[in-house]
This record gives sequence, C-alpha cells and structure tokens, in this order.
Amino acid sequence: MSINRELNEKLIRALACLSRLDSYAGTRFQDDLKKTLFFLVAKNGNVDGMEVLLSHGIGVNIQNEEGWTALKVAAAYGRMQMVLFLMANGADLDIQDQKGWTPLMSAVNEGNFNCAQFLIDHGADVLKKDKEGKDAYSIAMQKGYGYLGDLIKSAVRKQMKEGKIASRSSLGGKNKTGGYARD
Repeated sequence: MSINRELNEKLIRALACLSRLDSYAGTRFQDDLKKTLFFLVAKNGNVDGMEVLLSHGIGVNIQNEEGWTALKVAAAYGRMQMVLFLMANGADLDIQDQKGWTPLMSAVNEGNFNCAQFLIDHGADVLKKDKEGKDAYSIAMQKGYGYLGDLIKSAVRKQMKEGKIASRSSLGGKNKTGGYARD
C-alpha cells in the first residue's frame, strides 16, 4: 500500500472519529484537530489527503494562530503540486499572516523559485508589503536570492507594460536612508 493511500485512510478514520466526538467534546476541539491535520497535510504535500479534508468542509483559506494558510505552508515548503491544488480550489494568493507575509513572500524566503514563479504568474501581488515595509523583492535580496529578485523585477516590468501597476511603483521596501529602492 502506498504511503499516501495509507495516510488518506488514516485521515478518513480520524475525521470519522471527530464526527463521533460531537457528543463528547465541543466543536472548537474538533475544529482545532481538523486544522492540525490540514496544516500537516499541506506541509507534507499530500494532495489526496487535502482533497479528503476539503471534502469534509474545511475551508481552503483557514488560518492558524499566526495567520498561516495551507497555501503559505505549501509555498514555504516548496510543495508545488499542493500549491497547484490549493489554487485550483480557491486559495487566496495574497492573504497575509500576522506579520503581513503572503504565500509569495514565504516561497521567496525559502528560495522556492518554482512556487514563487507560479504564484507570480497567477497574479500574486509582488508589491505587497509586510508590517515592516518589506516586499518579496527585498526579502529575496536580503536572503541573497538574486535569481528570485530578478524574477520579481521582471514581473514588475511586465505588469507596468500591461498597465496593471503604476510606473512609479516602489520595489524593494524602505532602504537604509528611509527612502525607497527603485529599479
């Protein structure tokens, strides 16, 4: 039996147990357990397991205590197939966590080029800033990921040409002198 199939069967059994817990525990307990399963499945890239969880009523954009979503987890861990699946099921590209980070920022921070490119190609806001004023480009440059910085600059140029963003848009967040880095 494959590992994913075995995990999926365990997920189904766990969900069945959760529904039986209704009379013994409150729904908040059930919701917490479902969220835990949800984020573990996203982290491990188990698309079949995620399909099972979504079919049992778990919302694709639920957030944990830090504001992370399954898409942010999948992007951070480079789980491209999970990113594709979550996007196909309505995951919000630009939802921010408590620090203001988006799935794109998480993909960039971890050096996951394919996930970052896919998110950008499907409309992720490359200029969105976190609570410290940093965007995906400044995160890429801070981490030394010039190839991701180039990807983001290219996306900004393309979006400017298409008129999707203003030509005076800021890229790179605040610099050391308090101004904005421009490309």
